[in-house]
Amino acid sequence: MPPSDDPSGEAAVHRVRFDEELDRIEAYANRGRILDIGCAWGFFLDRCKQRGWEVYGVELSHVEADYARRRFGIEVFNGALGDARFPDRHFDVVTLWHVFEHMHDPLATLAEIRRILKPGGVVVIAVPTPISAPDYVFDSVPLHLFYFDEHTLGRALHRAGFRVSRIRKGGGTGGTALMRKAGVRDPRGMIARHVALLWPLKKILQHARSAADLHKEITVYAVPHREP
Repeated sequence: MPPSDDPSGEAAVHRVRFDEELDRIEAYANRGRILDIGCAWGFFLDRCKQRGWEVYGVELSHVEADYARRRFGIEVFNGALGDARFPDRHFDVVTLWHVFEHMHDPLATLAEIRRILKPGGVVVIAVPTPISAPDYVFDSVPLHLFYFDEHTLGRALHRAGFRVSRIRKGGGTGGTALMRKAGVRDPRGMIARHVALLWPLKKILQHARSAADLHKEITVYAVPHREP
């Protein structure tokens, strides 16, 4: 029997966030085959599956990959993207939700995505920006290997054979980290319990930060522009 609990404690937040993200993706791409790199517990792919997408995931964590398979019936490769050996030109959309900044070789990752993405496909990458870095400085091991802004991520995508079609500024990255630094014991759980109240406030804060060009997160949508 598939598990019925929510080990992340954030299912309510994921439902709201990922429905909005999927709305934006579907404005650019027809529903088809989608790959989520670093799919974690599978909440995003579950929303995609419910809306008619053919879904696939890649996840390093054995625990999270197994949960996504058993809970949502999602096909998840447990390992690194390059080891999955997906066919050429296989996916209509590839997504990375706060995963790209953890990659040891970002350009190699983009090259592999370019290979497996269809000529008319879309890659969507959400990353924290450099101004968010102080939010995460409280552990001895750095959480993020890289920080990107729209210019550096755009250049990386261009080198890998992509053209940036849209950049969305904003996002809530760093909020839970800041709450942890302030002494809140379970910031993710608190946000999940009060998502109906906090989500509109989050959007107001995002708008203010973007207007002041102080956004802590960007989401970049890119399409292939030449043969690799």
